[in-house]
Amino acid sequence: MTRGRGPTTEPGGCLLPLAPSPRSSPTRRLQLLPILLLALACGKAEREQPTTTPAGEAAPADGDRLIIGTTADVDALNYLTLTTLTAQEVAGELFWPLAEINPDLLTFHPGLADSWEFSPDSLSLTFHLNPRITWHDGVPLRADDVVWSMGACKDEKIAWSSIRWLDRIKNVTAVDSLTVRMDFTERYPYQLMDASVCRPTPKHLLEKIKPEEMRNAAFNQNPVGDGPFKFKSWTAQQSVELVANESFFRGRPHLDGVVWRIIPEWTSLITQLSNGDIDLVTGIQPTFYKQLAEDPDLQVYSAPGRRYVYVAWNLRDPLFGDRNVRRALTMAIDRQALIDALLYGQAKVMNSPFPEILWAYDPNIKAISYDPEGARKLLEQAGWKDTDGDGILDKDGKPFRFEMLTNADNTLRVDITVAIQSQLKKLGIDARPRGMEFVVFTQKLQNKDFQAAVAGWNSQIKVDLTDLWSSKSIPDKFNFISYASPVVDSLIDAGIAEFDTQRAKQIWSEAQQIVADDAGYSFLFEQFDINALSKRFKNVEMNSYGWDYNLPEWYVPKGEQKY
Repeated sequence: MTRGRGPTTEPGGCLLPLAPSPRSSPTRRLQLLPILLLALACGKAEREQPTTTPAGEAAPADGDRLIIGTTADVDALNYLTLTTLTAQEVAGELFWPLAEINPDLLTFHPGLADSWEFSPDSLSLTFHLNPRITWHDGVPLRADDVVWSMGACKDEKIAWSSIRWLDRIKNVTAVDSLTVRMDFTERYPYQLMDASVCRPTPKHLLEKIKPEEMRNAAFNQNPVGDGPFKFKSWTAQQSVELVANESFFRGRPHLDGVVWRIIPEWTSLITQLSNGDIDLVTGIQPTFYKQLAEDPDLQVYSAPGRRYVYVAWNLRDPLFGDRNVRRALTMAIDRQALIDALLYGQAKVMNSPFPEILWAYDPNIKAISYDPEGARKLLEQAGWKDTDGDGILDKDGKPFRFEMLTNADNTLRVDITVAIQSQLKKLGIDARPRGMEFVVFTQKLQNKDFQAAVAGWNSQIKVDLTDLWSSKSIPDKFNFISYASPVVDSLIDAGIAEFDTQRAKQIWSEAQQIVADDAGYSFLFEQFDINALSKRFKNVEMNSYGWDYNLPEWYVPKGEQKY
């Protein structure tokens, strides 16, 4: 399927093997990776063509809006500065990539660029932009926008969230108004993915803003993009609204608009979904799964995805500087009990920094198992004993007491912190839960202003540990525990550069084991993606990339439209 309803043919003349089905097993995708890399080099890894309308189903129609309920507000709508998941979803419809990834999470099809090709030595990648693309204010998108945006994404003062993906891109040049060349320091399997991750932003509106002032730019609240939907309004803690881009180069999306309503309390959110006041809720807490699955007006999706939950230990805090203490904390947490009590079977215990859907995931990682007696021994060996009989371990006169933060809008995480508090208390550890507003919570993490935190990630699609586990990412946003391992650093570099997929898998397995052993996180569980959507919406394709993979192609039959 294509984004929008424009032409589906693509330029180029490479003859390629078929890409694997999105339903292929991780092993099968791994075996086919060298073939897929050929597809990347040709710029021709095509997405499947639109299917015909099923018998008895109304033909696609324009009109209606999608109302999405979410518990967290956006923090900014400038692609260069946003950090929250809701903001990423909104910006994903405002700003378009050079190349779009396919459901296999390995191959790509044209986005802003109609085609691309590598130089004979694979050290340069040239993109050819579609000449019909304009920004939402009518100004044509040109190569200078791409060049400027890549420079902004690489600027340490702006501190774009995925800045480390661009470390191997040394030069970006406008060959002409519609052609961009990117030069790399080395060949490696993810060159096209890295070249496409920084979505272009409008140079003519942003170039005069100083990098250190980008976070406060007015553009952040009033963005101008190039995607299928245009910005209409943002009312903090209430809603964000987009409208269809009538001039989108792929064709107008079917829906007239998309609205994100901020509803911080989960029970109210689910009630509004069941009443039809909102149409879609994603990342639903498992407690509501059975109720929603029985609702005849909803289609409910549940499958392993990229979302996982963990406890982060701030390695700069003296309490957590000892590796064996962190391992003891992990051993003291009964993760399966958390799943059984709080997740109703919609999760599985996690032991690796990679979720299972990624090809490099190693199911044979030696786990830190639940073992409270073993944890007690490790803590005693580290000098933690209850010397004053108050029930709390102490060392050098200081009690083993700390604050465990989480975001109060996520009741599952709040329940997890309380459950972990109870489990750790049995060992004489005083963990004190503290909930707070989501934006404040993320700021505290990024500023490294915390001791411990229950948090979660929606894992990136690229097999790479740089953002979270490389020492060079400590100054950035996401390695907020300040994890550093020279061995892991070298393995990350080797894994990214390795073209032999079996050898790459071995490298990533070794890295996963070290990260797991060091216990900078207590990995808790991979949470199944649970999304519930009104049955009014047709042609919906949700996959491991995201619920919104083909959002511009969704439609509501005329007879079922509400807005």
